[in-house]
Amino acid sequence: MEATHTFKVGMSCSGCSNAVQKALNRLQGIQSVDISLEDQTVKTGKTVTSSSSQSDEVVSISDLLLEAQQALRQRDYQKALRNYREILELENNNSAALFSRATVYQNMGRYEDAMSDLDSLLVQNPDFESAIFLKAKINLKIGEFSKAQEELEKLKDTEENRELLKTVHDTSEAWDYVQNNKSIDSKRNEIIEKLSEIIRISPAFLEPRRLRVDLNIKDKKFENAIPDLSSIARLVNADTKSFLRLAEIQMFTGSHSNAFNSLSECLRLDQDDKKCRKLYKFIKGTEKLLKRYIEAEKQSRTRMKEVLPEVEQHLVEMDQVDTSKVGYGEGISFSLEQKNELLEKLCTGYSKVKNAPKAIKFCEKAIENESGKASLHAALGEAYFQSDKFEEASREYHKAHELDQGNMKYRKKINEVEKKKKQASMKNYYDILGVPRDADASAIKQAYRKLAIKWHPDKNDENKEEAEKKMAEINTAYRILGDEKLRREYDSGIDPDDPYGGQGGPGEGFKSYGENPFEHLFRNGHGGQFFQNGGGFQQNGHRFHFNF
Repeated sequence: MEATHTFKVGMSCSGCSNAVQKALNRLQGIQSVDISLEDQTVKTGKTVTSSSSQSDEVVSISDLLLEAQQALRQRDYQKALRNYREILELENNNSAALFSRATVYQNMGRYEDAMSDLDSLLVQNPDFESAIFLKAKINLKIGEFSKAQEELEKLKDTEENRELLKTVHDTSEAWDYVQNNKSIDSKRNEIIEKLSEIIRISPAFLEPRRLRVDLNIKDKKFENAIPDLSSIARLVNADTKSFLRLAEIQMFTGSHSNAFNSLSECLRLDQDDKKCRKLYKFIKGTEKLLKRYIEAEKQSRTRMKEVLPEVEQHLVEMDQVDTSKVGYGEGISFSLEQKNELLEKLCTGYSKVKNAPKAIKFCEKAIENESGKASLHAALGEAYFQSDKFEEASREYHKAHELDQGNMKYRKKINEVEKKKKQASMKNYYDILGVPRDADASAIKQAYRKLAIKWHPDKNDENKEEAEKKMAEINTAYRILGDEKLRREYDSGIDPDDPYGGQGGPGEGFKSYGENPFEHLFRNGHGGQFFQNGGGFQQNGHRFHFNF
């Protein structure tokens, strides 16, 4: 009867021939092999003699095992697995190949495959202690604590076995404690610490990871949830839900590209998954929209006006995907970085196209989230400037300059705002004539004519004093705005009629400045013949006379 013994790597074989000892040395790295003392050859699952007719097969298996070990040293696991497969094709129950392949599978995290090889090995050799020990270790890694304990109880009472048994017992107790106390808020930190230790020892045990994800999300520590979600998605076959949840957390925490990759993996597993596809399209749409906005910004303000409402709508849709829509509890939403990217485009964009109300709205929101960005304060300052809110404009441009002192355009804008502030404290001649600041000379003259007719004292006998005062303001406004040089001075912040500026002052009535202020109304060809015969005009059957 054939005598079979088990040897561990590093053990000597005093009763073996040099050939067998040489074979043992060549199989370094394999945790155990079966040796037949009768035949003194490596056991391949059936009785193998030393006859020359079978020597080629023995050498072939031995060479394949040696090549596999060399591949493992180089971390070429696929090469090693190919060699083990070839060996098992020659000898389908080769102990060395089965055990070595199980070890490789275990190191790769392919625990089901490892267990399959170990079970096959133990069917033919139930007392293979190294296989039993490895099976216990794998059960510990996947959280099967009772099974791990059962396997270890089959082994001899050695220090190594006792240590692993204690680890199994302690980890099992820790998991029981977590399950009994996971809902107690005051023990949250302790529970998370115990979960981390359990996951370290049992990395393929999914329940502790899922619980740690939930607790981190509850504590709004979303970044901490990502590694566990990644592991769960990797460990569970065809698990689209895990990839979707991972993508949502990545998206909310600003990992835009990672979220896109997770959704791509989800759709690779199931291209018809509606939730993954919807979120995939949304992220893809965000990228396309931002590119379109950048192109529009380079083209024209008209193109920007077309794209800005799309950006605004996308921001609304982004809010709709937030907290209440995905069921992660209060507080989770798109990252501020992602939202601010859109808010910044809306802030600066609406400011550039001179839509001050919307620019103010979105700039204030963006600054609320990211107050340290000079460009946002500058855009808000410009929007206030467009709205003639010079105090607010000055404040925002000063903030922009403080944040970016090397940018001279902010200093230039501060000076411009200060001039406008000074001008705002003066009489607003544009308002007096009822024209906008960008009105041309023709519009100013036409407005003056209408007001002169309306407020001439000779037409307002009942309120003559008020009319004279009003007419004086109208005259002064037209004298300044109707003169190109004086208008430039006024627009630069200097009032030519300011007594402190040495240019004369208010309250001087109808000042001629070398000519009758109504002289142009006596001329023909400027919108009709208003005054005739040097002293009046005809209207509604009545003739009004003016004395100058």
